[in-house]
Amino acid sequence: MKCLLLLVALIDLLFWHKGSASFLDEDCALIKSSDAEARESYRHRAEPGTTPWMAVVSNQHGFLCGGTLITKKFVLTAAHCIDGQDQLFVKLGVYELSCATRRCRGVEIYKVTRASVHLDYNPSQGTNDIGLLELESEVQYKNHIQPICVVTDDAINVNNINVFTAFGWGQTQTGRASQLLMAVRLFRRDSEECHFEFRHQVRDNQICAGSARGDTCHGDSGGPLTTVVGERYIQVGIVSYGTGMCNASAIYTDVWSYIDWIVSNTW
Repeated sequence: MKCLLLLVALIDLLFWHKGSASFLDEDCALIKSSDAEARESYRHRAEPGTTPWMAVVSNQHGFLCGGTLITKKFVLTAAHCIDGQDQLFVKLGVYELSCATRRCRGVEIYKVTRASVHLDYNPSQGTNDIGLLELESEVQYKNHIQPICVVTDDAINVNNINVFTAFGWGQTQTGRASQLLMAVRLFRRDSEECHFEFRHQVRDNQICAGSARGDTCHGDSGGPLTTVVGERYIQVGIVSYGTGMCNASAIYTDVWSYIDWIVSNTW
């Protein structure tokens, strides 16, 4: 039985993984737990210490969205989170959203010196929903603050990945934002199913994913849609928008479709 499972896993790996991938930051974080990937399709607490790349995007009034540290100077998020915002901050090393820096050691706050929204971002249609935040100073990587892996070549075929894990501090069943980082396992939805839910065609630079038992929700915007390759989390999407029900499908910006834009804006 073990041999059969190993064979299936190997075939699956060869199906969508062509070889060693190149990453935007070669020092991107390794998974610190063998059980780090979400196994359940309902929203549940993420395992502490397994997401050193999660970022909290805020303005002077408080929490706006999630994001991901991708290099020492840049955080990736959704355009709709930062479009029109003047004064932005990024918190790193956060697990409990409301935890004050004086009480939660290891939380670091960075001023944002430049917020870049994709030039073709269309807020009414939710297209090209991707943005970058340049931090005032470089992040010094440490055990609990490290970048997520962003693939810069075609070693991984994202179109053949059908199971994902999303992370964020979005609303729970209580209707309130979660104070603890949550995770949910999601599955790729076919275009017809998503077309029925959203009443429009999902574009090639978007990913439609969801689960009947749980989904990303309000407040998860800007956070990552991930998959696990070997010992690393790979970011494949950015939480963009959903149906508002939080238990069906949602649309994610396909990171690979914008890799040239990301690379050119992080040099």
